[in-house]
Amino acid sequence: MHLAIVILMILIISVLTVYAGWLMYRLWRQRRVTLAPSVQEYVPPSPSSHSLGHRESIEVLARCVLQKQVSATEAAIRITALSRALPESETDDEFYAAFAQLASATAHIPILEDWQALDNAQRKAFEKERLDIEKAHQTNIVSAATALLTVQ
Repeated sequence: MHLAIVILMILIISVLTVYAGWLMYRLWRQRRVTLAPSVQEYVPPSPSSHSLGHRESIEVLARCVLQKQVSATEAAIRITALSRALPESETDDEFYAAFAQLASATAHIPILEDWQALDNAQRKAFEKERLDIEKAHQTNIVSAATALLTVQ
């Protein structure tokens, strides 16, 4: 009787081992089938998709300028940098020139760490100068942002 219990335990353990192996095999096969199409369907991004991202970013910045969510100077700097990545045929338009002119006119104003290094009087002076430059370019920037959103 004692031997029968040992044999029964070995038989149960063997059956459970086989069942666990079978479940592991099914799981492995399911993962392989699930992952295989995603690897095969991967298509590397085309060069033009990068341009699309730049165009979308430019559109967002143009909307932000019109809604006064971002300063015209910041938008001009960013749009000018993004437009450099676009095909040359697209950047010949006058609205990119308006942003480039504002970016150029404010290029001497410190940014980031250089801005932090300024004392309050210097910051106020540069801030006033920036606002005066933006005011001088306001009409061109608004027209350019509007045209940019209309063309795109």
